[in-house]
Amino acid sequence: MNEIIRYSENSNRCVACQKGDLKCTHPSASAKELLRELYRKRTIKPFIIVITMFVFAQFSGLASMRPFLVQVFQTFAVPIDASWATVIIGIMGFFANISCMCVIKPLGKRKIALISMVGTCISIISLSIYSYLVLPSGTSSFDKHEMHTPNNYLGYVPLTLIYLMAFFTSFGLLPIPWMLLSEVFPFKSRSLATGITAAINYTMAFFSTKTYFNLETSLTLFGAITL
Repeated sequence: MNEIIRYSENSNRCVACQKGDLKCTHPSASAKELLRELYRKRTIKPFIIVITMFVFAQFSGLASMRPFLVQVFQTFAVPIDASWATVIIGIMGFFANISCMCVIKPLGKRKIALISMVGTCISIISLSIYSYLVLPSGTSSFDKHEMHTPNNYLGYVPLTLIYLMAFFTSFGLLPIPWMLLSEVFPFKSRSLATGITAAINYTMAFFSTKTYFNLETSLTLFGAITL
């Protein structure tokens, strides 16, 4: 509780008074001054870094595909029930987040982010190649298709690749930007810059999910995964 009280008192002081451990009598920054801080290099640089991470997270494939995973699994003819396969996606993400928490200190955010990006890229490229080689030309998960058969062992390939994509995405691409959001912005512009960045991320998430239907119906499932 003492730490929380001390942090609250420090957060209400300007940087100069914090460094000198003085009682701050300076007036709070005006709205105009806060907006001016957004255009400074010390705010623009971390803003670009965090937004880039959010772009990778929202347009990596899984985020936009998530609402349609049941029919995607059915199209790939996975050897287990498509609904249960989708539930396991959530479990994979849960354990991926726990894994990130366990290794964040010894590995650091940069290595975790790179491992997550590389793993996600390899999974998506492999799934794209599988879609091109196995699925009939012009296949879309929104088309009527036959249910999978239990003996279709080839269906384990896309199932494994989608699980790997879910794990690697939740391992670094999704949590790391939120960690950076609370660390990289300077004190003066932190509150406003954090709110704007989070709003842009949710806007991208909406756009990514909303356009997936049009993307797949226009480019087929293979094209949507490749793009």
